[in-house]
Amino acid sequence: MKAGADAFADSHHDEEDPDACKLILYYIVKGSMPDIEFLTPEANTEYQELLTVAWCLCHKHAMPKLQNLLMAQLLVLIQEVYTELDDISAAFKKTPAGSSLRKLMAEQLMCRICMGGLEEWQVLENVSGIEGAMVEIADASGAYHRDNAVWNDRAGEQKKQAYMVEE
Repeated sequence: MKAGADAFADSHHDEEDPDACKLILYYIVKGSMPDIEFLTPEANTEYQELLTVAWCLCHKHAMPKLQNLLMAQLLVLIQEVYTELDDISAAFKKTPAGSSLRKLMAEQLMCRICMGGLEEWQVLENVSGIEGAMVEIADASGAYHRDNAVWNDRAGEQKKQAYMVEE
């Protein structure tokens, strides 16, 4: 039985994102995640997309420890730049109802909607047929309207635990 990078590389399929696979292999080989401290806003947006896709891939391949590391980085990045609408839609399509990534993406969508952009409502059209999506978005809306500061500093040690998966 192969382990580590060999096992993951053997399980790689053409439909999986090659950049997400490279990020996962980076972690397997180096034992750490790339530094995200000095990303430009544009690079932040691109890296958020990569983290989201990699998180979904790790979910598919049962890699919870790496999912948590990816989520920790994503929680830091979203404090600076909102998640793109396409990435929110993609996360809903690639994850099961109740996943921590969906919870985060529902919150990101509500932040965007409540900050004023009507075009953000377009995402609802894209996710309305996905099991559980509307309930998760409604839950996020309720949480936001009860206390919109609830999502401040989600990367902090106490709050980030709500987004971690069981290892």
